[in-house]
Amino acid sequence: MNKSIVDTILGICRNFQDDPLGNFLEQTPGYDPSAYPSFFGTVDKDRADDFGVSFTNLQMEYEPEIVESMRYDHLGTPATSQGEVNVENFGAEGDGETDDTEAFKKAWDETCSSNTAVLVVPENKKCHVKPITFSGPCKSDSVTLKILGTIKASDDPSHYKNDRSHWLVFYNIKNFQVEGQGTIDGNGKIGWKNLCKINIIQPCIVAPTLISFIQCNDLKVYGLNVQNAQEMHVSFEQSVNVQAFNIRVTSPGTSPNTDGIHVTRSENVQIIKPVIQAGDDCISIVNGSKNIEAIDVTCGPGHGISIGSLGGGKSEA
Repeated sequence: MNKSIVDTILGICRNFQDDPLGNFLEQTPGYDPSAYPSFFGTVDKDRADDFGVSFTNLQMEYEPEIVESMRYDHLGTPATSQGEVNVENFGAEGDGETDDTEAFKKAWDETCSSNTAVLVVPENKKCHVKPITFSGPCKSDSVTLKILGTIKASDDPSHYKNDRSHWLVFYNIKNFQVEGQGTIDGNGKIGWKNLCKINIIQPCIVAPTLISFIQCNDLKVYGLNVQNAQEMHVSFEQSVNVQAFNIRVTSPGTSPNTDGIHVTRSENVQIIKPVIQAGDDCISIVNGSKNIEAIDVTCGPGHGISIGSLGGGKSEA
């Protein structure tokens, strides 16, 4: 397994206006080469200095949470507390077979509309979920999702006919923290066999990104295990001030287009200590992104870290 440490990756890209969720999802492909033009330019000294200062402050702000997340590595995630919203209480069976989608919708509605704002997927449960969007804004100033068990994607291709690009979407949630040592399983084998890279007689179509954070500002994602995406694993889109710490991505090296962590149209993003095994880029950074920092990255199998389509279409890098 190759290990690379990237202290700072900078990109100054053109700006994009925010879209309503419906238009955004319609216009965003899962992995389309046309979505990867190069808009990267040079970075002058003043901007580089500003970038360094901003990330020094960001690291100091999140240091206690990072230490706590490291502690979870050794001791396991703490038990849930009184007052948290548990998906079981809203009808989730967690047996790996029953469709728990409606229970997740009800539990999210309760979480987002309350002052508690902590949603829990309990340990030793495997929740079977269709494509779903968790939307904000929420009533509480901060929202937490604790994933202690497993969330697994539906294996029925017909469930993705309305949106072939997304499975789990978190949209417009401020001060959002996702944590726990649980697993998010994209059930990718159902999609890989139908992709043109695997089966040349199949048309080349997009497949769902496992988890998408769209317009989620002040976002922290700690300690998750993410595996077997049908296409990309984790995507940060149109988001500002993001910290992703100790994320583990696991997919076969032969799985097509399974980027580990994807960043697009986002700003001030720290990716710290990820361990990524994937069939495509371990980290991909594309148009509209700036102030991206990747630290202590373990990558392999995978294609390393990519920045746009550098030089593609005779563009400058």
